Amino acid sequence: MTSSEFKSAILEWYQGEIFGEVFFNELLANTVEPRLCYKLSLLLQLETETKARLRPVVVAEGLSLCEKAEFRSAANEAAAAFRDMTWMQTMTQIAEIVVPAVARYQAIVEMSPDQYAVLSGSMLLHEQAILDFAKLELAGNQDEAEALILNLLYYKF
Repeated sequence: MTSSEFKSAILEWYQGEIFGEVFFNELLANTVEPRLCYKLSLLLQLETETKARLRPVVVAEGLSLCEKAEFRSAANEAAAAFRDMTWMQTMTQIAEIVVPAVARYQAIVEMSPDQYAVLSGSMLLHEQAILDFAKLELAGNQDEAEALILNLLYYKF
C-alpha cells in the first residue's frame, strides 16, 4: 500500500466514524425503549471515541479534520431508512452493511505501514465488534452484545 493509498484509508476510517456517529445518533433520536436507547448510546460512544482517536493520525498525515457534509447527509438518509424497522430488522441490516467494511479493513491491515499496524488492527477490531454486536443481538445474547462494546469504550456508562 502506498503512502497515498494509506492516507486515503485513514480518511475513509475518519469519515466512516463521522457517518457512524450521525447514523447511531439518528437511530437513538427515534428510539424510545430504554434498553434499545442504551444499546444505541453504546454504539454512538464507540463511534465518537474512535473518531477522536483517529484525529491525531489525521493531523500527523497532513489531512483535514473537517467533517464532510455529504457523509453527514448520507448517514441521515441511511438512518431514515431504518425508522420503521424493528430492532431485529435493524440488527440484520447493520450486520449486512458491516460485512464488506470488515473485509475492507482486513485488507488495509494487511497492507498498512508498520508504524500504523496497531491503529489498523484496532480499526478492524472496532468494525468487527459492530458486526459481532449485531450478530449477538440477533442470537438473543443481549448482555454479551452490550459487554462487547463496553469493553472497547474508554468512557464507559
